[in-house]
Amino acid sequence: SANTWDYSVAVGYSAGTNSWGVAVGYDADAKADSVSLGAQAIASAYTTSIGRSAGSGASGQDNVFLGYGAGSSNTNSDWFILKNRNYSSLIEGNFATGNVMLGTSTDNGYKLDVNGTVNANDFSAGGLAGYTGTITIDQSFSGLPPINIEVNGGIITNVT
Repeated sequence: SANTWDYSVAVGYSAGTNSWGVAVGYDADAKADSVSLGAQAIASAYTTSIGRSAGSGASGQDNVFLGYGAGSSNTNSDWFILKNRNYSSLIEGNFATGNVMLGTSTDNGYKLDVNGTVNANDFSAGGLAGYTGTITIDQSFSGLPPINIEVNGGIITNVT
């Protein structure tokens, strides 16, 4: 059955029963100015949920959830989650801070936070020209001690 709300679109059995947006799919629902595509996909206010059960149980707003179960039970606002049915999130992001997380759901305050090994053909730390101080690489996620890189005038002088 379709909803009776104005300014809404609902397609699918029991779709859009509590909707002010676009809800497509069995039991899909979209709250204020939101889009929900997929069976039991739920979009809270100002949110886009695409995929079966994407956004179901989420309470935040202004989110983007892509993939089967992406954002289920998410309580954050301004969040991006990309996942599939079989694995935890591949990519998450915080729109408010601009931070991106790969392989982790925790925003530790880094612009890019990777839980795993990184392979790069080229790496540039552009802001370090003339830098003097210590750079610490946290390896606690793997049970290893931190790596401390001492730099003087942009030149590495010691690694411990």
